[in-house]
Amino acid sequence: MRIAVDAMGGDHAPGEVVKGALEAVARFDDIEVLLAGIPDKVEPLLPSKRPDRIRLIPCAETVEMGESPVEAIRRKKNSSLRRIFELTAAGEADAAISAGNTGATVAAASMLLRPLEGCRRPGIAATFPSAKGHTLLIDVGANIAPRPFHLLQYAVMAQVFAREVMGIAQPSVGILNVGTEDEKGTELVKSAKGLMSGHVGGFVGSVEGRDIFNGSVDVVVCDGFVGNVLLKATEGLASYLISYFLDHMKEVFNLREAGSEEKMRAFVARNDYTEYGGAPLLGVEKAAIISHGSSNAKAISNAIKVARDFSRRQVNRLITDALADLDESTEKEENG
Repeated sequence: MRIAVDAMGGDHAPGEVVKGALEAVARFDDIEVLLAGIPDKVEPLLPSKRPDRIRLIPCAETVEMGESPVEAIRRKKNSSLRRIFELTAAGEADAAISAGNTGATVAAASMLLRPLEGCRRPGIAATFPSAKGHTLLIDVGANIAPRPFHLLQYAVMAQVFAREVMGIAQPSVGILNVGTEDEKGTELVKSAKGLMSGHVGGFVGSVEGRDIFNGSVDVVVCDGFVGNVLLKATEGLASYLISYFLDHMKEVFNLREAGSEEKMRAFVARNDYTEYGGAPLLGVEKAAIISHGSSNAKAISNAIKVARDFSRRQVNRLITDALADLDESTEKEENG
């Protein structure tokens, strides 16, 4: 299995990206990593006797974080970000991963990869820690103005990913709302809720923001605007709480107590984004994984694991089969 990685994408690229790729190759003996990057910046980071399953794909440009997504992909023909999706589209790679400009990553995937049969809009699915394990939130930024049918498809696609990659046997699904009462919500939410109630097994109805973290539901669906704001706010809060917790731990806990250090490490790890690797863009051919901009080597290695599991479990084939059940007559229901 070949996985194309944007070596120049992210706050800590290319150093941490290269390191993460090397770690992944050591973890999995069935993958080959294609590192797309500027040779004079990437070559010095590779060991003199680099593994046969690490291959450098020379590029001359980098898409910066602040660039206009679509313009950057169209203008920078020889960028590392564009190259990983060209390799994937051409069948030279089975998956593409980038920790760079999120908008540009979505644009590149949408422009260069074909949409899955039956999928109207791709959606980004992000994993959140919860009291009972993990919750998958879709969409967190790919589509800020969806239609009800798009949200229905997000529910179906995320449910497949949660089952096949996250290992949740029968994922429950909820739609994010301002309350659980039937009369609450925007017209978009109400219409999508009606569609999901008739076409999504395990649909529990409206859920609130707190349900993402209390473990009462496995998959939560929302529009990309709300999802992105929620994602960024949660990241900021988690960073603050963890920092505050660590700074004041000695005042709260007796660190000499047996096992206290292990407990601290477990707490931090559970709320560490590096454990989750990256968020898949569901709805496009192959596996397209969007990693956090601050990804370190561990996060990159875990993103490669997500891409590997995605491909091995044939998630896209299963999503296509699931979407096939949502025919044209189903879409018409969104208008009554």
